Amino acid sequence: MLRKAITIALVSALPACTSLGLQDDMGMSPRAAPPGPAVTEGIDTYMQQRMRVESVGFRLRQAATPTCARQGATRNDIGLVVWSLANFPNPDDRARLQRLFNLTQAVTVALAVDDGPARKAGIRPGHVITHVEGVGLPIGQGATARFISLSNEAAGRGSVTLRLADGQERTIRPTQVCDSPVLLVRSEDVNAATDGNAVAMTTGLYGLLRSDDEIAVILGHELAHILLGHTKMGPAEDPAREIAADRTGLELAARAGFDIDAAPALWKKLNSLQVAAGMSATHPTGPAREAAIGKAVEEIRRSHP
Repeated sequence: MLRKAITIALVSALPACTSLGLQDDMGMSPRAAPPGPAVTEGIDTYMQQRMRVESVGFRLRQAATPTCARQGATRNDIGLVVWSLANFPNPDDRARLQRLFNLTQAVTVALAVDDGPARKAGIRPGHVITHVEGVGLPIGQGATARFISLSNEAAGRGSVTLRLADGQERTIRPTQVCDSPVLLVRSEDVNAATDGNAVAMTTGLYGLLRSDDEIAVILGHELAHILLGHTKMGPAEDPAREIAADRTGLELAARAGFDIDAAPALWKKLNSLQVAAGMSATHPTGPAREAAIGKAVEEIRRSHP
């Protein structure tokens, strides 16, 4: 972990988006909240970043499925996020979303992860969903929550058939992944963390990363903490746990098809920039960690040519 764990349930990435398998993004109600400050400034850029992070995360969650299955922590997922104007109580937010995304009160696809089941079935951002398994969806408040409920039930049984507003139907065959969602938190802080259930990266850290491979190194490290049970050992961080998470995270990234050669240079960059407060106290020293990561990369590369 780059710092003490983010309190994921309380940090807002985008409160109104809802994702299959979650009640919402960050543990908040998907129903409209009382009007408050606008939260969608820069939403077009954020959604592009979120698409990239969740797509990388989905591949890592697939790669980690055997371990999660042994722990009884998997789910059938279609890799889809939906939203609706009803999720956004602030009028400035609604106006911005209507202008940028033509968003209405109907359940609308916000993103479908790259190479995920929904995208493979032809589902794209902007598609309006009217039915799930032949059951009509409401419009307005509660619509996205209803979609999540129906979709989860169908995915648990097998395929998920969606009807779009143009009358076309798409049948999606979910894939099994670790039940640990990956979240992009809108924050200037430079951080990534896990609470034992989800993995979060801030947009501040995202801005320092230059490739999907680097994103995979960070997310893989945090997911590894979950797989290794580190979050159940207490809040204190331990250099030995960090080294173990480095190794397991790199193995996940390699299994998911990412280039782990990016890891040594990435950690060297983060250490040299001193972007993670308290890193010297909770992580191995820069050269020591770089050596351990370099050794792990070489060993993993030999076992995953």
